[in-house]
This record gives sequence, structure tokens and C-alpha cells, in this order.
Amino acid sequence: MKKLTITLLTGTLLAGGLGLTVPALAERSDMGGCWKQGHAMQHGHGHRFGDGSRIERMMEHLDVNEDQRTQVETIVDNTRPQLQAVREKKQETRKQIRELVHSGNYDEVAISALADEQAANVKSKIMLRTRMMSEILAVLTDEQRAQLEQFKRMRGKHRFFIELLFMQTLF
Repeated sequence: MKKLTITLLTGTLLAGGLGLTVPALAERSDMGGCWKQGHAMQHGHGHRFGDGSRIERMMEHLDVNEDQRTQVETIVDNTRPQLQAVREKKQETRKQIRELVHSGNYDEVAISALADEQAANVKSKIMLRTRMMSEILAVLTDEQRAQLEQFKRMRGKHRFFIELLFMQTLF
């Protein structure tokens, strides 16, 4: 009984920790977090990306030179306003769907149109982010791209072991 209680408590704490961590990571993945409104610069972080951003960590791990860093900053700066516009469209569409659902007058045609609009927003976000990453990858050397692929594989293995650990705590 004691072992079951400890296992359940551990699983609950782990799930709670993931519940707090995942939204924070999701926010940063869209260039949020310390990137919002110069937040990183207000807190005196060393680089404009903020200490926690994926791109900043990528550049540190790959040991990019100043020219590469400048090129990546330009790519990100050029993409950021477009991503922000798409993010705002997604939020507005989500709000419209929510209002329509809660209005008490279900309108399948209107919901369908909003769903199509949201699908187009998601597509735009994917296109912008993949284009940005493609441009960033073009700045890296062959060695740096190979190192990045190695990091991705290791990150995937790490996620697998975390999920395995989480599943073991549940059963």
C-alpha cells in the first residue's frame, strides 16, 4: 500500500511538473518567453534572444561565429512580425469560435468557415517557421548542421526515456 501511494504521489508530481513546464516551452517555441517586447533586454540577458530561447541555445551549442549570429538575428527579426500577426489571427479565430459555441445558437456553416480559417492560420505558421529554420540552417556550416542533427536525436531519446519513466510511475 505504501509503495502504491508513493508511486501515485510521484506520478502526480511529475504530471504536475509537466503541466507547468509544457505551456512555458510552448510559449517560447513561438518566439515568446523572453522575446516578448524586448523582455530579454530589459532583464539584461546577454543576447537579444533571451537566455531560454531554443535558437539562443542552438547557437551556443553550435558555437556560431558573430557573422552567423548576426545573420540568424536578421532572419528571426524579419520573421517575428509575420509570426506575431499569425498568432494574433489564431487567437481572434479561437475567440470567435468560443463565442459562437457559447452563444447557444450552433451554426455549423459558421463553425466550418472558422475552422477553415484556423487551418489556414496554422498552415501559415508552419510555413513561416519552416522557412525561417531553413534560412537559419543555410547559415550554418555542414559540421554545425550535423551537430544539430545529433542534438535532435539525443533530445528525442531523452523524451522517450521521460515518457517511459512517466508511464512506469502510473502503473
